[in-house]
Order: sequence, then C-alpha cells, then structure tokens
Amino acid sequence: MSRKKDAKTLRWGYSTGACAAAVAVAAWLRLTRGETPEYVQLRFLDGKDRMIPLLEPGAERMAAIRKDGGDDPDCTHGAVMYANIRSCAPDDAEPEDYTLVVGGGIVILRGAEGVGLCTRYGLDCEQNRWAINTGPRRMITENLRRAGLDAGCRLLEIGVENGRELATHTLNPRLGIQGGISILGTTGLVRPYSHEAYIDTVRICVKSHYLSGGSHMVFCTGGRTKAGAETLLAELPGTAFVCIGDFIAESLAVACRYGMREITVACMPGKLCKYAAGFDNTHAHKVDQDMDLLRAEVRNALPDENSLHDALEHSVSVREALLLIPETARQGLLGRLARVGLEQFARRCANGPALRLMVFDFDGRFLFEEAREGTADETSGPEMLPVADGKDEAPAQLADPGEIVGPTYFIPDGAAIEEDERKTPVTGGRIDVLSCGIGFPADAGVSALLEGADVVYGSRALLAASPVALRDTRAIGANARANAAEALALCREGRRVVALASGDALYHGFGGTLSGLCQEDDEIVYHPGVTAFQALFHRLGLPWHDARLFSAHSGERIPARAIAEAPLSVTYAGSRHPADAIARAVLGCHPAAAGRAALIAERLGSDEERIRSGPLKDLAGTACGPTSILVIFPDVYGGRRQPAQTTPPAPDGHRTANAPTLALGLPEEDFERENNLITASDVRAVILSRLRLPAWGTLWDIGAGSGSVGLEAAALRPDLNVHGVERKAERGALIERNRLRLGVANYTLHVGNAQEVVLDTVLDDGTFTLALPAPDRVFIGGGGGDLPELLAACMNRLRPGGLMAASAVTLESFAALLAWSPELRTGLCRLDVANERAIAGTSRHLKPQNTIYVFTFRKEATT
Repeated sequence: MSRKKDAKTLRWGYSTGACAAAVAVAAWLRLTRGETPEYVQLRFLDGKDRMIPLLEPGAERMAAIRKDGGDDPDCTHGAVMYANIRSCAPDDAEPEDYTLVVGGGIVILRGAEGVGLCTRYGLDCEQNRWAINTGPRRMITENLRRAGLDAGCRLLEIGVENGRELATHTLNPRLGIQGGISILGTTGLVRPYSHEAYIDTVRICVKSHYLSGGSHMVFCTGGRTKAGAETLLAELPGTAFVCIGDFIAESLAVACRYGMREITVACMPGKLCKYAAGFDNTHAHKVDQDMDLLRAEVRNALPDENSLHDALEHSVSVREALLLIPETARQGLLGRLARVGLEQFARRCANGPALRLMVFDFDGRFLFEEAREGTADETSGPEMLPVADGKDEAPAQLADPGEIVGPTYFIPDGAAIEEDERKTPVTGGRIDVLSCGIGFPADAGVSALLEGADVVYGSRALLAASPVALRDTRAIGANARANAAEALALCREGRRVVALASGDALYHGFGGTLSGLCQEDDEIVYHPGVTAFQALFHRLGLPWHDARLFSAHSGERIPARAIAEAPLSVTYAGSRHPADAIARAVLGCHPAAAGRAALIAERLGSDEERIRSGPLKDLAGTACGPTSILVIFPDVYGGRRQPAQTTPPAPDGHRTANAPTLALGLPEEDFERENNLITASDVRAVILSRLRLPAWGTLWDIGAGSGSVGLEAAALRPDLNVHGVERKAERGALIERNRLRLGVANYTLHVGNAQEVVLDTVLDDGTFTLALPAPDRVFIGGGGGDLPELLAACMNRLRPGGLMAASAVTLESFAALLAWSPELRTGLCRLDVANERAIAGTSRHLKPQNTIYVFTFRKEATT
C-alpha cells in the first residue's frame, strides 16, 4: 500500500543571497551583451547549477528578481531585489563596501535601497559594512567569474524594494543591522520548513539506521556540524548522521523509541545555549537565544570582570558575546553549558542512552566535547517509547532542488518492532534497474518486471512510455541521490522496485548513484540496454573498438584536448555543452582538427532524429540541441557523401588529420604569461619527468605563475587531478585562458597564500574557503622566506610514497632547499640550458638561460 501519492509536495525556495547573485549576473550580461535575460543559470554553494527566473527590470534598473521562499515563506518572500553595475575606479570604494576579486578583475559590492548596514561585530557580515554575508559574496564572486568578468573594476549595487520596512519584521534591529534587510544564505537554498515533514524525515532516517543494526545516532544541527562529526566519527556508517535542524526534543524522542544506546548531538555555541536552557525547539522564530543563562554563567566564572558584564548586557547574540569573553575562559564556560545541556537531554531519554555533545565553532571547526554515561541495561531490548508527534498520516515530501537533510521516503510505522528485526533486516525487496538507451525496452521480461513492481522510478518521459499500467510511479528529479536513497529504503522494507534509467544506468546514471549508496545486503539487478553510442555505430555500420568515450553532459568543463587526441572519439553532450560547443572547444585547443571528418547525432531513436556529417569546423558553426552526440574521426573530410546521409564521409585517398603533439616541454609561446614568468620548456620537461606523474591521483602545482607546469601535467595525464595555487589574483584569469587554450578539464586553480590554501584556511578577504585533496605529487615553483614552512606543510599533506619536486633559481632558495630535510631528498640536479639565437642577424650562438636546480623528495610509504 502506498500513501505517497497523496502527500503534499513542499517547494524549496531561494535565499536573498542567491537572488543577489542572480541579479548581479543578469546586470553583467546586460552591461556586456545588451541582453535582458528571462533566466540565469546560477552556480549554488552546493556545487549545482539551477535556472533562476528574473523580472523585467524597468527603466532605471539593469536586473530584477522576485524572491521566492518556496513553501517556507518569511517576510522577504515576494520581495523585489535588483542590481545595477557600471565601470568605476578602485578609489570609488567607500568604507561600507566590500571589494571582491573576480578572476583578474575587481568588483566593489555596495548595498543600495533596502539593504541594511551592520553596526555590531560578531555577525557573519563585517561591522560597519553592508549586511551581505559571506555565502552571498562567494556566490556573487563565483557566478560573475563564470559569466566572464575577468578584468577591470566594476561597481555592483544590490537593492531591495521596501527593505527598510521588511526589516522591522526580522531580528535585524536587535542584532544591530540598520536600514534594511540582510542578504543571507549558506547554500543559496531555502528548505521548506515543515515541522511534520522534517520530523518524518528524521524518524525515517533513524528507523533505517536501526534496521541496519545501528545503535549510535548522531544528530547534527546543520551542514557544517555534520561534516565535522562525520570526520571525527569516521568509524560510523553514513546512516548514523542526520541533520535535525531545530527539532531536538522530537529527535531525541525518536532515537529513544528505536532504542539507540548512544546519542551524539553536534552543534554550535548558539544552539548549545538553547539546549542548556531546555528549549524543545530552537528555531529563531520560536525562541530567542537565552542570553540571561550565558550572562549568569560568565558572572559565576568571572565575578570580578565588571566591564565584561556590562558589555554582555548589551550583547544580542551568543556569537557577539563569545567574542567579548576572554579566550582562556570560553571553553570552560561552554563546557559547563554543555554539561547542563546533557542533563536536559537525559530528562528526555527515559531509556538512559549514553549522551555526548560535540561543539563546533561558527566556521565548523571542532572545539570540544562533553559526554554523559548511559544507564540503560545493555542486555535488554529497546524500550519502545512514544514518539513526540506520532501521527499516522503520510508525511509531506520535500521537492528538493539541492542537497537534503536525509532521504524523504515514506515507511509506514509499525505498532512495534521486534528485537529479531533489529538483528536481521527484512528481506524480499529488490531493485531492478533497466538501462533504456535510445528507447524504452518493451520485451516480455521487462513487462513482467513492471507489472510486479510496487514502485517504478524514472523520468517522466520513460514513465509515460511504459507498456503496462504502473501501480506507483516516482519521477527522478534534480536530486537523484535522494531518489536513490528512497528506493533503497523501500527495497529494505521488502518492496519490489524498478528504476528506468535514461541512457546507460551505470554511465553517469541513476544506477551508479544506487551502487554508491547500497549496502551489502541490498539486492540490485542491472539490466543492460542498447545505448545511443552503440546504436549510432551499428546504424553507420562502423566498428567502434578503437573509440574513446567522453561525457560532457554533466561536467562543468569539456576535456577538449583529450577528445582531440583520440583518433576516434565519441562525446555525449548535454544542455550545458551541446555537441557544437564541444566541437568549438576542440578547435580552440587544436585548430589543425578543422578538417577532420565529424558527425553530430541528435535525439537518436525519436521521431526527431537527425544526423549530420561534415568537417569539424562546419559542425562547430551549426547549433544543435542538448540530446546530442559528437563523433570525430581520424580522417580529413573528403565530401564524397552528402551531409544529410546517415553514414560518415569517406576520406579522399589516405589523407589523415594532423594529430596533436605530445604535451611535454610545450613551447613557451603556447602560454600567455606575465613578464616572461614561465618555466622554460626544456626545464619543464625535466621537472615533469622527475615527478614520475601517476596515471591518476592528485598533483599540486604551488606558485603556478602562468600555470605551465600544472597545465602540461594535466594534458599528459587526463585522469590526474591537478590543483594549481597562485598567490596573485590577477594571474588567475591568465591561467584560465591558458587552460582553455590547452583544452584540459582536469585542472583547478586556487588563488591565495600557498600555506593558507594547503592548510585549508579561509582567505583573508572572507570570499573563499579552499581545501585541497591530499596530493600524490607536489611541485613547488615559487616560495619566499617561508619556503621551509611551505615545504613542511606540503610534505605533511603528501600521501605516503608520494614525490615532491621543487625548483630553485636564486641562491637563497637553493640554500633553503639544500638544508631542508636531507634525509627525505632523493635527487638534486642542475640544469644549464642554452638555446640557439641569432646575433645581429648574421651569426648565431648559444644563449644560456638561468641555472635551475631541481630537488626531489619522497615521503616514506607506510608498511
């Protein structure tokens, strides 16, 4: 029996920060292209792109948007936000403005009508600056960069109609934000704040963990505390961690009902104070932060600090208060509050589980933990306690355009749960995954699977094409991960589930998502189908054993160089990068491929199928839709067949296209550079050889300069993740242009001080938080007086067995490298390179370059 069809769908909304980023991009497009777009594609802080609708801006504004709070509308729901942007000089910045580095350009961010000014410290926005938080500033920076802003100086003004009046309905006046609303958002999304749906989600997550044999539940108040708890409690399975938001009382009751032996709550100081005060629900609209309790604790701990007590009387937030309290006293004070909070938890947990509070600071860094031993009898079964809001109606379903707190599937609550159920998960469920390829598989076996299915997942088009009537259908939406978690939960309940996957389920498909989430006892059966790739080559009558397969339908970047280097390449396109855009990217990095025979196939298997062939340069200039495939052949187009034919062109004679050359020691002329700041081609070849580049893994290029070493490494090893680090922001746009020219997709640039980036520290402008994955190889091409510290930091992060190479051109850096950890050094070479040059146009000589020293170090592998 399914009641999910009758469940209410709750829409997610967008934060004021997302709206500010959207109008910023729209204003930029209007300034540079004269466009007034109806939608903009926006990159959110969860890394996903979403289309955001805009308003007609009117005469005096360049862009406008109506804020949509989804099904959790607050006072800003429906507010009109707008933006204007113009060229300016850096000196035009006022003290209240923020200065954002965007690519190689600068954006002065200013609040206009209706945006508040922050007059107190302790908030996420800076004191005496516009109330525009860190998250929105990051979204604006990232999306303007993606929209093409990479030079010059611009003044960006963000305003809100009636913002001053709207602010009177918020906590802003009490928090010291004057004159308007705050521009907020940690992800850009507004989760629909339904009490019923949230608690239903928590209940189901706890039950799922219970059925898998779990006895330790970790409740987290948000994404940063969840990430920190998962790191510190890595031994626990993913099902143990659930975001509970403000619903502490209900969550504890659910955990007790399912007999959890240990409960950990991960929170920040603000929630900690509310826990100590005994609040059931900690939402800001339900309760204020209990400053009286905090002030009383400070008076007890620091009775003689009268000036501090006076200052705390005027504090309006825990964050502000903690900044006033001496650092030496903070942790002890919070520790006492944590112990009081644990006592409050214990009063709610009649079955006596062990309790723990893990406290993180406002940036998500771990501070401390407090624990309280449990009193439960370890040999007894779980005590079935009543759930705080155990209603029996179907839960609301969260229509989530982004990451959710947990799976939102529906599992009917039973009257009781036997102890045997805890030890042995329910069996009988199964998921059959059908790869639908170019069409819906309609054989008898598939029909039988569909007829016997309790639930069928798929795109709306595939569900509509079903040859049999379906009992219960679930459309796979933007958050396929949540759909997969839901399907697995139904399977574990004994339900029969069928998933219809577009294309190949295990190639960037729903099947791969299921595979990544499944557990050992889950039964998933994959049924292959004919893919568009196979169907196309069979239709053409061509062998495809030499073909290399690429996908650009979901990635941000096109692996243009790798596509060009494949003699026979097949690339799946998408809405972000249709086949003609991929063709242009290939020509951008390898113009000699202009005459190569190519083919674009659109909407294979449909009534609108279209196949066109011709020279790559011609196809690059012909627009096509998102459901397309680009095939590039090794031969030069001979034109013996008409482009409308469904077979590829035959080459004239034995003409073949010029193949790309090996990317080792590429000429300096291939790179744009500043003041000739580049590693010479011959030196670069030796450095790359000394690094012994692995086929996959991670390489750091520290002090990237023009990016030549890291970019060439990325071209040599397409499956190696290369991260470049460059201190000067103005070189970032230069490196990005070099990346596009070289056509590599596996290179990521990070702008900032190398040690801060390596140590995962927030940059001093508050705009980016950069974290690099641990490297297998490191190259350090720059470094000043802090070179020994940088070497140590990189070696500390280097994986066991990894190599680190560093070059020196100055005597100071040579001396520092020679003295640093000689026991780890595995090689040192001196390069004296000279190249032939003309003298006065009549004679030639060998002109020497600077002497370069290349040091290599190895981190011992663990046994």
